[in-house]
Amino acid sequence: MRAANFNHEPSTGATIRRQRGRCNDLRSPKLLDVEKFPTITFKSKRVEVTGTGKLKVTGDLTIHGVTKEVVLDVDGPSEPIKDPPKQLAHGSLGDYEN
Repeated sequence: MRAANFNHEPSTGATIRRQRGRCNDLRSPKLLDVEKFPTITFKSKRVEVTGTGKLKVTGDLTIHGVTKEVVLDVDGPSEPIKDPPKQLAHGSLGDYEN
């Protein structure tokens, strides 16, 4: 496997239309406090191949201003597909343990 590193920074203010009430609760100061902490970040430190289409990605996850090292068990990446703007894209699915 070629050297790999992953950085991901989704906005904490995103809304899922069917879950607007739940999203408002998540964004509130009681939980994610999106006004004070507008993003969640993940920065990989190490990527290991653990089988065909299986990766173990170790990195730092920062939520609500707190950073912890986590290990993501990742299925993928998928075969390349063309997204709507006709650019090639890959997908992966991961679970974590801390």
